[in-house]
Amino acid sequence: MNLKIEDSADRSLIAVRTKVKRDAARETAKLVSTTFLNMLLSLAVVVVLWVFSLWAFDVSPYIGKGPIDVFEYLFLENAAKQ
Repeated sequence: MNLKIEDSADRSLIAVRTKVKRDAARETAKLVSTTFLNMLLSLAVVVVLWVFSLWAFDVSPYIGKGPIDVFEYLFLENAAKQ
């Protein structure tokens, strides 16, 4: 009988550990996805404000570059030069 008590305690301990690991993985995934969505939202707000401010202040394209121009300069022009 003593073996059954220890065996059931080991099983419940394994079940608790499994549940804790599962909950920790779920919370980690939730935290990562929330952080990623917040980052995308912040980036979208900055880009919208950038484009709107260029438009609102009627900045010349020669002086004020938009997000697409900066992206092309940073990532696409170097590849075209080579």
